Amino acid sequence: MLVPYFNESIDLDEHVGRIVKAHFEQTPFWSRYTEKTGLNPNSITSLRDLRRLPYVTDDFLRNLDPCELIPRNYRGVLVRSTSSGTTGNPKTVYWGEDIVKQMANFSAWALSIRGFPKNQYWLGTVTDNDVLKMFLNELASRFGGKFHGVEVDARTAKQIASSKNREDMIKFFSPIVDRLIEHFQNNQVGVYEDIAPLLLMTGERLNESQSLYLQAILFGGVGMTRDMLRMFKHNIYKNRKFGGWYGDYMNGASMQITEERDGDDLTYFPFVPYVVIEIRKEDNINEQVKEGERGIIVTHRIGPDLFIPNRVTGDSGVRVRSSFVDWDGVADVARLPPEIMKRLEHDLSSEFLIFYRS
Repeated sequence: MLVPYFNESIDLDEHVGRIVKAHFEQTPFWSRYTEKTGLNPNSITSLRDLRRLPYVTDDFLRNLDPCELIPRNYRGVLVRSTSSGTTGNPKTVYWGEDIVKQMANFSAWALSIRGFPKNQYWLGTVTDNDVLKMFLNELASRFGGKFHGVEVDARTAKQIASSKNREDMIKFFSPIVDRLIEHFQNNQVGVYEDIAPLLLMTGERLNESQSLYLQAILFGGVGMTRDMLRMFKHNIYKNRKFGGWYGDYMNGASMQITEERDGDDLTYFPFVPYVVIEIRKEDNINEQVKEGERGIIVTHRIGPDLFIPNRVTGDSGVRVRSSFVDWDGVADVARLPPEIMKRLEHDLSSEFLIFYRS
């Protein structure tokens, strides 16, 4: 399948075959996997062939030394990416610096379609994740701007945000909002990036003079809903451009890439060919749902720096297609119920764990 990316087309199946062969030959974990299983790297020649490999779960990733995923012959600069640790011990992988920069190019292309402004002061929150920090700095620079980040504790922030306890949210987020408001007060902030709870609390406190120069909102995280987006657009952040992204430490940024509509669209497309999203059936995770149906989000990280196929993210979403690009996206992302995720962890984690511990 050819997928358009900027001014070129990429054969996704050819890309998969080339990346798999390279990792199976050069990456410690994958080299040992092929030796013990007898899997022929040349037998993986398409995206669909990745289904022949086991599923990757958080339980497996917590037990894996991330250095075992780095190809021995990789000569690029590596950047650390760490999960928030909301579901257990944090997980770490390493991205190639050049891949982070390409992701910033992809994301800037997406935001330019949605009318994001140039030469602005960018403000947002960041976590202790070097890939996230680099990505936002690179993204702002693509628009001639500079990103200024207020650091937050990702684990606590996600736990409190998911609890939806208003009192706890105010107690934890208020000091962060104070620092954000100070930036708005002392600088001409033109682009504001944040998760939904902080967008809400900051927007409720901003006065007209503090937000005078604000032109665009970049939202992220699973917490954004259609109702909340409508409220932001029509009440709290009127007459601003909006762009959103969905992702995490492993998959980076999947972006809204179509022109912004006066609606509540929450559809994201991944950073192909390095990240591919598939929406699988809850009762048969080996099969994709039909377009327009909700299912389990399974991702593939397919790059020269990192190869992680069949990762169960813990999220669900609706499978979407677009005439704008020739690959699947996901809409209306939500966390999977704990009982479903627990079942998936139990059913899918055994093969890689048994191999890794042997």
